[in-house]
Amino acid sequence: MANVAAHNAQTVDDELRTELDSHANMVVLGDNAFIFESTGRTCNVKPFDSNLGTSHDIPIVDGALAYEYPHTAGTYILIVRNALYIKHLRNKLIPPFIMREGGVVVNDIPKIHVKDPTVEDHSITFPDEPDLLIPLQLSGIFSYFYTRRPKEKDYLIIRNCF
Repeated sequence: MANVAAHNAQTVDDELRTELDSHANMVVLGDNAFIFESTGRTCNVKPFDSNLGTSHDIPIVDGALAYEYPHTAGTYILIVRNALYIKHLRNKLIPPFIMREGGVVVNDIPKIHVKDPTVEDHSITFPDEPDLLIPLQLSGIFSYFYTRRPKEKDYLIIRNCF
């Protein structure tokens, strides 16, 4: 993860949502993520209902998302490895299980279900980045947060992460 010093206000829309998907087993990125490397691998993806068919040869990629942190007016670049790439997908999907495997703390219980909610309830935190807390929002029963495709000026920071 890297912090970008500049911050630009923007209009947030549904295409910028990154949703928690507890039924998925891989992160799924679309065209609104920056894909910086293809792994050269693909896989076949089956939805929850086998009658819907299988999507064949879905690319597996490494990508980046930008998160605008309102409390510090900074931008954080979230690096995602081994994600499915479905170009036309509007929302990005991230399984909480995968984030937890990577050491990220996911508090996905909505505040309405917590007796005495705190700022850390219904949020994502990073032990290696204690000043960053991503509050989650609800759309129906789905928890999400807003991310965007990193801008060209962010690419150098992404490259310097490796």
